[in-house]
Amino acid sequence: VSFCSTFVVFFIVKLYAYKKISAHVCFSMYGIAQVCFVLIPNYVGVSSHISPPIAMAMCITIFIFCLKMHSYVATNIVLSRQTSSKAASRAKSRSGNQNRAGKQGASQISLAAAVDNASSEIIRGYKRYPENVHFFNFFYFIALAPTLVYEAKYPKTSEIKVGYLVKKFGTALFIGLVAYGLFMQFVLPVMKDRDMPLLLAVLKVAVPSFVMWLCGFYLVFGCLLPGWAELVMFADRRFYFDWWNTSTLSSFWVKWNIPVHEFCVRHLYVDLMYFFKMSKSVAVFSTFLVSGMIHEAIFWVGFKGHSRVPWFFFGMLMQVPLIFWSRRFEGKRRGNLLMWWSLFVGQPFLEIMYARDYFSKCFSIIQIHWSK
Repeated sequence: VSFCSTFVVFFIVKLYAYKKISAHVCFSMYGIAQVCFVLIPNYVGVSSHISPPIAMAMCITIFIFCLKMHSYVATNIVLSRQTSSKAASRAKSRSGNQNRAGKQGASQISLAAAVDNASSEIIRGYKRYPENVHFFNFFYFIALAPTLVYEAKYPKTSEIKVGYLVKKFGTALFIGLVAYGLFMQFVLPVMKDRDMPLLLAVLKVAVPSFVMWLCGFYLVFGCLLPGWAELVMFADRRFYFDWWNTSTLSSFWVKWNIPVHEFCVRHLYVDLMYFFKMSKSVAVFSTFLVSGMIHEAIFWVGFKGHSRVPWFFFGMLMQVPLIFWSRRFEGKRRGNLLMWWSLFVGQPFLEIMYARDYFSKCFSIIQIHWSK
C-alpha cells in the first residue's frame, strides 16, 4: 500500500510538468502526500505488535521512499525552471538576430539558430524536460535504482553477470548469518540484563557490536547494493569510498554512505544555503539535525516508543562539534584513531540504552510480549 501511494507524487509532478498546477500548489500537494506517507505506516508500526527488526525495516523502507520522492519533486521543479529560463534566453537571442537580419542574411540566422538548439540539447542532458516525466522513468527510480538522487537518465550496463549476482548474494547470506550469530550469542544476553553496570555492559558488547557493524556495512554496501545494481543494470557502483583511512569525522560522513551523502548535499546542504541563505556551519548543523530526527524516528518506531531519551538524535547532533574538533588531527594517525574509537564506543552505548528501555516493557525482541 505504501509503495503504491508513491505514485500520487508522480501524478502531482505530471500535472506540474504540463502547466496544470503551479509550483506552490505542487509543493503543497506533495507536502500533504509526504506527511500522510510517513505518519500512517509508522503509526501502524508503533501501535501494532510487530517485532522491532520488522518495524525498523519497515520504517527504513518508508524513509527511503520519502527521500526518493523528495528528490524526484525537487529535481523536476529545478529542471522546469531551467527549461523556462533557457527558453526565454533563446527567444531573446532570436529577437536580437532578427533585428540584425539585414546585415547578416537569412543563412547566417539559420546557422545561429541551429547552433543554439544543439547547445541547448547538450545542456539539457540525456532526456529533455518534461519528456522525462513518464511512468517508466519514475518507476525505475522509485522501485529499482539503488540511489536516492533523481536523474533524468542513469548509466546502464549492457548485460547481467549471473556469476557476480551469485557471489554477492551468497556473500550477503553468509555475512548475515555471522551477524545474527554474534547478536544472539554475545549481544542479546547483555541487552536483557538490566542489572549489569552500564560501563561493564558497554565493554562486553563493544567487540561483537563493532564486528556486527562492520558486517552490516559490508552486507549492505558491499553485497546487497552492488548485487541489486547488477540485477537492474545500474552502472554506477560508487556506494562507499575508503572511509577506514579518514582522519576527520567529516571525511568519514562523506565517504561511508555515498547515496545518503549525495542526497544530503543536493537537497539539504546546498538548498539551505541557496534558498534560505544559511552559512556553511548552520547548513551543516541543520543537515545533521534532519539526519538525527530520521535516525531517531527509526529507532523510536522499532522499539515502540519505549526510549525515554532520544539518544540517537543527541548522538547525531554531537557529531557537529566533533567534526570541527577532529579537523585539528587532519592527516594524522590520531584523527584516524578518533574515528575508529567513536565507532567502537558509540554503537554499543546506543544499543544498550535503547535495549534497556525496551526490555523494561517487553520480554522478546523477535516477538512482542507486553509485560504486566
